[in-house]
Amino acid sequence: MQALIFALKYKHQKKAGRLLGNIIGQAMISSQRFKNIDCMIPIPLSKKKQRKRGYNQAMLLCQGIQEKLPHINILAILVKEKSSKSQTRQNRIERNHLSEQPFHLLNPETLAQKNILIVDDVITTGATMEAAATYLWNGARPKSISIVAAAYTI
Repeated sequence: MQALIFALKYKHQKKAGRLLGNIIGQAMISSQRFKNIDCMIPIPLSKKKQRKRGYNQAMLLCQGIQEKLPHINILAILVKEKSSKSQTRQNRIERNHLSEQPFHLLNPETLAQKNILIVDDVITTGATMEAAATYLWNGARPKSISIVAAAYTI
């Protein structure tokens, strides 16, 4: 798993993202927890980071999931407001400080009363996922929010 995540994030191997998404999608098929999901929202990158990397790894995961669950739409309507330094080596307190209102939501009415799935590549402290979920909950009032990631750290 670590090799796939590294390949996706740092070696520009987009196929790793689709493969990880396929694995997640297959697991979702056999889980009752995700049976009512209406749409997926990838955690966004800042414009600067996306230009540098050339793609959003969370979007690649969504595309891989959608290959297994084609009825779930991908909505790239969460936008990251500003670029921040890498959070790889930061603790939860430092990450929470960076995650204070970092997002902007396009067309929030699209999510009203929907069961949404937030998708990211790695959950380290959970600060980014928590900030996104809180922002979406307050800004769009979905019916439910679920989260999924390819990996998490312990």
